[in-house]
Amino acid sequence: FGDSLDKWAGEDPKKIEFANSIKRMAVAVGTGKDPGEAAGYGLVVSASESIAIEYYSNKKFDLNSKILIKGSPEHKEEVFRTLQDLTNDTLIMDENGYISIKKINNTGDKPTGTALIRYFMKSNEIITIVESSDRPTYNRKTKTINFNTNYDFGTKKQVALAHELIHGYHDIKGDFPGFNFLEYLVTGYGYWDSERQVRGLGKKYRNESITENTIRDEQGVSRCNNEYETY
Repeated sequence: FGDSLDKWAGEDPKKIEFANSIKRMAVAVGTGKDPGEAAGYGLVVSASESIAIEYYSNKKFDLNSKILIKGSPEHKEEVFRTLQDLTNDTLIMDENGYISIKKINNTGDKPTGTALIRYFMKSNEIITIVESSDRPTYNRKTKTINFNTNYDFGTKKQVALAHELIHGYHDIKGDFPGFNFLEYLVTGYGYWDSERQVRGLGKKYRNESITENTIRDEQGVSRCNNEYETY
């Protein structure tokens, strides 16, 4: 029933966590010698499979590539390794730089990064990561991440890449914050709201499930507590 739970969980971090809890409980109950415990194990299996089938019958999970890496062979390999560091799933890159999920894994300790990568796999947009000589940025018009693998991020490289990917995630979802003219008049910048959204800061965004700070938690680095830090 583990496969059914994995399909039900899909890319949702909370569902992945719940699925893992169910599987752990099933193993604990199923290894007991008491007949009642064995019966309980059967109920867990049956119930979880029913949930998975009901949910998954109305949801197609597309593993086709929606992430493309462009640049030198060295750039492609480095970005590929950085993406792999974000997710529990096993990724694969073809000769053209397209990234796909080779094997789904819902038992690891990186549910947020896993959910982020899976989101792009089921989207209708292609995110392109191109080689850059400057600081990382996300271009909404072209759905492109400019990424310099040699940049001094001040944190783990995968956290910096996740930051830009999360911009793309919200852009594709259609909830990317617009330019804040009032904030521009006060601070000289009108895009801080999108930085708060990416990092999960403030009352408006602190309960977002996919944020740079939840990625930071998974990667074992300190949280970013303001929107003005580069990384």
